[in-house]
Amino acid sequence: MKVTRKIVWPALIAAIVAYCFMATAAGVSYTHIVKTAESIGLQDWQRWITPVFIDGFALLGKVGRLPRFKNGTRRAGLLIMSVAGALSLVCNVYAGDNLGYQLWGVLTVGCFIGAEWYATKLLDEIRDQDGDPESPAATRPKSQKTEEQRIEQARRRAHYYEMDSAARAQWTRKWNEREARRKTRELGQLESELAILVDAPTSPAGPLANQMTRV
Repeated sequence: MKVTRKIVWPALIAAIVAYCFMATAAGVSYTHIVKTAESIGLQDWQRWITPVFIDGFALLGKVGRLPRFKNGTRRAGLLIMSVAGALSLVCNVYAGDNLGYQLWGVLTVGCFIGAEWYATKLLDEIRDQDGDPESPAATRPKSQKTEEQRIEQARRRAHYYEMDSAARAQWTRKWNEREARRKTRELGQLESELAILVDAPTSPAGPLANQMTRV
């Protein structure tokens, strides 16, 4: 069966705008880092490729912090992004000839980091609302997908993906305890309803109706 995917236009347009901001900030940062590299003595191709090793690694570290990666990868991505981002900030501020240009460098780095972070959030929102029909989750039973969506929503409300490993383990333990209590209550209600049905009095017409059926 062909699956029609609904385009979430508001989030998609906002993500495109955020990436335009990020691209603009990256271009401005590129020129600032080239100017800084030239001022410290680098020449020719060395000064032009320096921004790739700074802003490029910052973007690589941000990608590594996505929730789909393991904790070790996320910590490494945070470290790479922090070091590269700090170095980019220093280069952008150093390239300024006066206070105004130095503040412009700070704004450039802040715009790049903020736009990239928000664009990632928007793309996650698009995937949550749209769904991926080719993913393994699309072939699972509806009840299982509903349960997984409920858990994912609870994790997002609790900022689960921003926790460290110990906090995640504690949240998961508490969640499992609550789920066990909820399922126990539901099972008890089901047993009570079954007991009421079993103990219900038999209609007086029952035996007579059975005899007539046999005749």
